[in-house]
Amino acid sequence: MGLFWTVVCRVGSLTGERLFFHFLGEKKNGLVTTMVAFGGAACLLWMAAAGSGHLRWVSAAFFPSLIYAAHFVLYVTAFSEGDVAAVSPWTNLTVLLLYLWNPFGGWLAGIGLTCFVIAMGLGVERGESRNFRPVLLMVAACLVLAVGRQADVGQPPTYPLAYAASLFTCISLWVAVMILCLAQERAVVALVRERPLWSLLSAITNAASYLTLVLLIHRLPLAALEALGSIAALLATAIGVVWLLERPGKRKMVASWLMSAGAAALLSEHLIHLKSGI
Repeated sequence: MGLFWTVVCRVGSLTGERLFFHFLGEKKNGLVTTMVAFGGAACLLWMAAAGSGHLRWVSAAFFPSLIYAAHFVLYVTAFSEGDVAAVSPWTNLTVLLLYLWNPFGGWLAGIGLTCFVIAMGLGVERGESRNFRPVLLMVAACLVLAVGRQADVGQPPTYPLAYAASLFTCISLWVAVMILCLAQERAVVALVRERPLWSLLSAITNAASYLTLVLLIHRLPLAALEALGSIAALLATAIGVVWLLERPGKRKMVASWLMSAGAAALLSEHLIHLKSGI
């Protein structure tokens, strides 16, 4: 698959992932939702790996799986408990964190950081205390994800499908341990039976979003790759406001646009930095 269509698939799968996680986990336990979404995605990835002749275990996925297990529990719980339009803009925070991890100067970077700060201020609205927990969960998820992205770069997979399948299997096993400790295994089965369509769509988009990440991680700068999520966040926010009738819409849309603009500014600064060789 060419670069353009891989990027399109990543944006599309990320947008769908945000929406389907919300539908799957609405008023449900976040840990149970994570098990369904990632267990299903692992199965799909192994099927794809077998079909492509790359059915093998990649041991390098073990350490990153610990990081991603923590991230995805926070991520899925945030979308399960909060409105898509309220939570989705905050997923752009990872771009800011990756920039701070490897900072570089320039006026575009300053504009980008300013956009993020203003957008975060707009994200905290009076009278919406119920939104604080999902937002805080997403902020924590972004912190953990930034660490995970660095781990991915440090351990480049030779076989993308096998690596993704191995990683998701490890994540599912870590989550399964927590499920068993909390005696929630019946809740997992019940969720799949109650919401089979959202279970399937969550698994498909979840698998596709990470697979496209693995395919792109050595073809695009890391900050540029993560900034693609800002487009998905904007699309998910728009759908949440317009079609799901989540309110209030104006502040959330402005916050989403600002974060997307900030991500674009940071991305542009990053590309200029790379081109100049500084």
